[in-house]
Parts: sequence; structure tokens; C-alpha cells
Amino acid sequence: MGSMSMRKQRQEERNWKPPQIETLTPKQATYLELLQRCDCTIATGPAGTGKTYLACAWAGQMLADHNTRGIVLARPVVPVGRTLGMLPGPMAKKMDPWARPLVEAFKRQMSAKRYDEHVQAGSIKIEALERIRGLTFDDCVMILDEAQNTTPAEMKAFLTRIGDNSSVIISGDVRQSDLHRTNNGLAWALKAVERGLVPNVGLVTFTSADTVRSELCRMWGDAFDQLEDELERVVLS
Repeated sequence: MGSMSMRKQRQEERNWKPPQIETLTPKQATYLELLQRCDCTIATGPAGTGKTYLACAWAGQMLADHNTRGIVLARPVVPVGRTLGMLPGPMAKKMDPWARPLVEAFKRQMSAKRYDEHVQAGSIKIEALERIRGLTFDDCVMILDEAQNTTPAEMKAFLTRIGDNSSVIISGDVRQSDLHRTNNGLAWALKAVERGLVPNVGLVTFTSADTVRSELCRMWGDAFDQLEDELERVVLS
């Protein structure tokens, strides 16, 4: 009985397919369509709209279907406000807290066990932007999250790592930059697309109406945006 149970379990593992990606809003459906059609997609908008989860779910599906060889994850190391200081351990360990939202999204989509197996096999990698120069990422899905906290130099370094048969997903919220609202990597990438300097880039802009995390998330986000706008008008007047 034991050996039969083990064989059945191994067979189920081999036959496993990721759950079908469900979109909860029309804007999410547009985002998913762009991911399927474009080699480079930029998603902007407030927190809780599904930008990160959909990117990871789609990339995980590509990996499970053998339509890509690997996934590269990157996220800027920029704290919200005050910092706890230097983190101990090797680079991979230092990146853990910053990459956690991406990691949790993958674990929800493919299970923690499968995610860990992909990391051990090297098919999912977390890369530090500060050490990314000189690398080339071929045949993979590259995901850059919280892009509003990259500098223009970091964004350029990331985008110039794109190799053959790779696709890129960039997500962020221009209103939540901890650097500068208009002088950051995401803002520069958007300017390049808007001016037509880089063609065939998918662009989707979420609004607070697309929030799916919770109604409280939407209300607090709207409240702070309104207060920031009022403060900006006072400063400019």
C-alpha cells in the first residue's frame, strides 16, 4: 500500500498544472491579455490592484507549461521611511525581506514546496539590482516590482539585461515613490514609452476603482492621495 501511495503521489506531481488565472476586474483582464501578447509590459497603479500577483501567476504558468526556462525577480532595496539597518547573512539572505511579496505570490500560485524546488534548481532567481550589471537573461520572464523605487540608472541596468526570447514585466505606483515622484526609473520608462522611443510595450494603468485587496485598502489609499494632492497644491501656490 505504501509503495502504491508513493507512486500515485509522484504521478500526481508529474501531472500537476497551475490553477487557471482568474481576473477579478476588467483592468486585470486587460493586463493578462497584454502579458500574453507583449514582450514588455508595464503596469502602474495603487496598492491592492493585483499588479504583482498577476505578474507572478502568469510567469509561474509560463514556467509550468515549459514556455520559458526560468524567472528572474528583482525589487529595489528601498525602505519605507526609517530603516532597521544592515541585514546579516549572504546576499540571497539579505534579499529575502525585499523579495517577500513576490515570493508569497509565487507560493500562492504554485505552493511553497514547488517554489522552493524551482529556487533550488535555479529556475527561479532573485537578483539584487546593485549587482545586475554584466548579466544577460535569456529565455526567461524578468519581473521588476516596486519599480517606482528604482533610480533611472537601476532601471536602465535592469532593462539592458534582456536577452533573447525573454519577456519583461514592470510594476509600480508612481505615487508611492520613496525617491522622487518624477525622477525615478519607472517615471523614465513611462516617458520613453509615451514618446514612442520603445515600440510595442504593453501599458496598463490601474486606478483605486480596481482595488481588490479590500475596501479599507482602497479608502486609505484614496485618503492619502487626496491629502498629498492638497499639500502639493499648497506648496506650489
